[in-house]
Amino acid sequence: MAQTTHVWQVVQAWLDLLQYPPSQSKLAERIGLVRSAVSDWKYGKSRPTPEHLRLLADEMRSVMG
Repeated sequence: MAQTTHVWQVVQAWLDLLQYPPSQSKLAERIGLVRSAVSDWKYGKSRPTPEHLRLLADEMRSVMG
């Protein structure tokens, strides 16, 4: 299996805390991306923009309450 990026390791740690974590597709949809874009972050094929990092942080905060 391919090595995941630090960004994805943080996302995965957050997902692991949730009782009902969103799928990678649902997470992508919630921050305005397609699943393949999030997969590219996961495996280092691309990096999230500052705007997408902000949206990801907002999503994490909203789910955690």
